[in-house]
Amino acid sequence: MGVNVLIDGREAAQLKSPRFTRILLTPGSHRIAGYTGTNKTPAPGEGTELIANAGEVYVAKCEVEPQMIGVTIKFTPMSIDAARADLKKITRMVEPDVAEI
Repeated sequence: MGVNVLIDGREAAQLKSPRFTRILLTPGSHRIAGYTGTNKTPAPGEGTELIANAGEVYVAKCEVEPQMIGVTIKFTPMSIDAARADLKKITRMVEPDVAEI
């Protein structure tokens, strides 16, 4: 099952386990959300807020949580060291649909 990743309501990439992507963000406030084919597109304002600062790296782990009907997509912030450990197990990077937001 693929997770469609939205940043500021804009389709940014589709992820399938165990893959990752990298998207450059302009400095400022952004909102990241996701959905699959089994649930509806998130409404504006839904998702996780993040603050992008120039020169910083923000890492979030995408998790799919089954519900009675559909799923919930959760983006959990993680440290760069923890991400590096996880990425050693992952073999493919997904090219994002947009290079920068």
